[in-house]
Amino acid sequence: MSKSASKIRAPAVGAVLLQSMAGRWDAFGNQVARARKNPTERTIHDLRVATRRLIATLDIVGTALPGGACRRSRRQLKRYLRAFSTLRDLQVQIIAVRELAVRFPFLQPFLTVLMVRETLLVKRSRREVFAIQMTPMEREVSAAGHRLESLLADPVMADAARSAVLGALGSAFVRAGGLKAGAMTGKTNRIHRFRIAFKRFRYTLEALQPLLHDATGEVLKAMNRYQVMMGEIQDVDVLESMVSIFARRRARSAPVQSLRLKEHLADRRKDLITRFIASAGEFDRFWRDSSPPGC
Repeated sequence: MSKSASKIRAPAVGAVLLQSMAGRWDAFGNQVARARKNPTERTIHDLRVATRRLIATLDIVGTALPGGACRRSRRQLKRYLRAFSTLRDLQVQIIAVRELAVRFPFLQPFLTVLMVRETLLVKRSRREVFAIQMTPMEREVSAAGHRLESLLADPVMADAARSAVLGALGSAFVRAGGLKAGAMTGKTNRIHRFRIAFKRFRYTLEALQPLLHDATGEVLKAMNRYQVMMGEIQDVDVLESMVSIFARRRARSAPVQSLRLKEHLADRRKDLITRFIASAGEFDRFWRDSSPPGC
């Protein structure tokens, strides 16, 4: 890269990072407000996504700031993710069991149990949402933004920061790529680990999209589909485990339905894994289609 090109592109790094911080902080705040009003499967899911995206941006900013950025807020955000994951997973299972109960009526009592559990978790999650302390986090995020703006006023530091943050994108891709081979074995626990690493790469890429020449909306949509595909495998794997326990208890009262349900879920999981493995080449394409200029 020539010096003239460096000087043209490097100052944009500060604007991109500050815009990402502001946008993702606002999105997080909006989703907190929605979840406080009505903690449904959709609002809890959207809150968790907004939280992950904000964490990804703070991690990127931390690569450019001495001593990192927003460590206290990041710990809080991680805690919120853990608090809401149980409810969101349960709500996903309720949707799936409700659909299955049409074909396998013996699941109706199980659906009732899940819905009672959901009521209790909604109350707990509502308390967790209202306990989110926005003001201290906002102060810390704002302070990090001012530090970043001051640091990147120096063109040399801005150029170095550009290399640092794009390096974070490369590291996220390499981390996910190192788990890809294990995922391609079809073992669901390895697919799950690969999915977590892939999400981090995706959210990092989204935050840095203005710096990437070829990271178009179509690329981001394709990455979302790829992630959703792995999520479906995780969901059916968890569902199969939960339903199997219930089915064993009901095997005497509905032996044929129990057997058919077991076969149905096993076939569903097999089909999803086969489709995922067949899409192996997509992962490499995400880097080729969105890698930083000069890579």
